[in-house]
Amino acid sequence: MNRIERLNYLVGCAVANLARSRVRAGLTISGIAIATGALLTMISFVVGLQNQAERPFQSLGLLSQIRVTAPREKDAGKSTALTRDTLDQLRALPQVETAYPDLRLTNVVLRSGDYQTTARALGLPRELSLFGPLKTMLVAGDFFGNSEEFPIIVSLSCVNDLNIASPTEAVGQRLQVEVAGMQRDESGRFQWGKSTMDVTVVGVFDPPPFARDFVDSGVVMPVDRMADLPGSMFEAMVNQLRSGGEAEQAGFNQIIVRSRRVADVPDLEKKIQAMGFRTNSMVTDIQEIRRFFLFLQFLLGAVGTVAMVVGGLGILNTMLMSLLERKREIGIYKSMGASSTDIGVMFLTEAVAMGFLGGVGGLLLALVVSRILALAAHWYSLRQDVDMPSVEFQFSLGLITLALGYAVFITTLSGLYPAMRAARMHPLDALRG
Repeated sequence: MNRIERLNYLVGCAVANLARSRVRAGLTISGIAIATGALLTMISFVVGLQNQAERPFQSLGLLSQIRVTAPREKDAGKSTALTRDTLDQLRALPQVETAYPDLRLTNVVLRSGDYQTTARALGLPRELSLFGPLKTMLVAGDFFGNSEEFPIIVSLSCVNDLNIASPTEAVGQRLQVEVAGMQRDESGRFQWGKSTMDVTVVGVFDPPPFARDFVDSGVVMPVDRMADLPGSMFEAMVNQLRSGGEAEQAGFNQIIVRSRRVADVPDLEKKIQAMGFRTNSMVTDIQEIRRFFLFLQFLLGAVGTVAMVVGGLGILNTMLMSLLERKREIGIYKSMGASSTDIGVMFLTEAVAMGFLGGVGGLLLALVVSRILALAAHWYSLRQDVDMPSVEFQFSLGLITLALGYAVFITTLSGLYPAMRAARMHPLDALRG
């Protein structure tokens, strides 16, 4: 009998021994399944929470953005304002996809016939149409083109306020926009002004639930046209005055830099800081979120490990009882030519088999329990009339593989001692019982 045949025979004997003591083996496997299921459920819940926390940043493309502001203090004889020259310098960096001033307006009046509404405006570059996150929010129309006209994208809420029948009907309509605020005159000085213009609706967007409080009643304008509107430089002017500078020297309050890849953000931040500017990015902020969830995973993993160790002790107890009951059987095997290694492998195979079956059972248990918990949380939120996101359990292939491997590892450790005792047993002592 070659090694492969010998191993197959020993594995068959191990499986037959488990089948012979079905009740005891079943209870032991159930203990491992419960421990594995608890571990998988807890970790998958934390991973799901982390995904829910990071999804808004990913869906809006915020992870590739860097917010650039002027330094707090002004160097002697050197302006710290963010100007168009600053934009050109930032755009010249090799890792930069685009850079544009962060312009926002409040109290923008939109008129369509006898109806009007007030909205907030955000400026975005025309080339942003190349990025996916914003397009996913469009329910009608498209992003800005390269035409010379003044296109805007309005929110679904604005469409309803203007009594337009549908988002599709809103696309192509001409609206009147009125904006008031501080603006530069021909001499470069700031003065109060008002501007009214005709615009064309090229798209309608519906913000995701997590962003509706901020952009539900909003419009998006091309940043190159918005920079000339009254009020677009007001915040920069105020900050310039606070820092002791002249209002006329005010540039942009903030510049948004979008990197080509999220992985480039840390290196790109260092380059921008070396240019003398301050930076802030969501990648930096989200690291704190990831550290918290990593700590939570370790904490719940430790709790699950305790349950796994208890299950491992159950296997140790089962294997020791089996060893005492099967002394004569071990003696017969050895008298027929089985080596100590063969006996050890047979006992260890039983432990591994129980661990694997317990791991698979734990996975199935975790899938069922997580589904029940998600439905229960949804039902409870409906009963309490609370608008809350659905509870999410994330079962990745890596997590499942790790849990199954962990279950087999714990049970293998638990089966080592009984396997070694069985292997060292003398045939005559074993036959005497």
